[in-house]
Amino acid sequence: MLRILNKIVRRVQWLRGYGEGFTEDGFRERERLRPVYNLIANKIMECLEFSSVYDIGCANGFLLTEFHRSAKQIGGIELSPDVRLVVSAELNKYIEVGDFSNAKGKWDLVTCIEVAEHIPPGRSELLVETICRLATKSVVFSAATPGQEGHGHINCRPKSDWMGMFESRGWKESAPDTNRLQEATRDTTKAKWLVENIVVLKPM
Repeated sequence: MLRILNKIVRRVQWLRGYGEGFTEDGFRERERLRPVYNLIANKIMECLEFSSVYDIGCANGFLLTEFHRSAKQIGGIELSPDVRLVVSAELNKYIEVGDFSNAKGKWDLVTCIEVAEHIPPGRSELLVETICRLATKSVVFSAATPGQEGHGHINCRPKSDWMGMFESRGWKESAPDTNRLQEATRDTTKAKWLVENIVVLKPM
């Protein structure tokens, strides 16, 4: 019954222009990427100082799991209700199911990793606005660029497009932090695209 209700919710979200989140099978297929995201989460903690973190489009909760283990205050939001079927009961307490624009609070760090390319183009500005509204110290952002392979890519943009949206809201890439994070994660071979796309932003 829960799976049937989740399917209905995903369809309604798609009709309302939110895009369509992962199915349960899609989440389970993503488990192969857990080691990559574990590495990225731990390198983020090495490179940036923060006590609280919110993950937009948290999917399986890879990043949040590592942050939680390190006693960070965590929160996240995921569009697909099927996330409830694959995330542990402990982690579920910190994850909200819904559209990213419903995210609330103030957080030292906001992460949004390879999510933006799945969001309809007309909602790009709203995504950036939401991230900037939530973050107080740092943002770690990555998005697929034109030509990058992947499932459900409907909004691939040059990095400069996203950076322009952030800068218009008072956030700018911190080149030293970006370079440090990219170098720290470059030893992963399963997701070179993610390492190349990742950007650290700070308030201007």
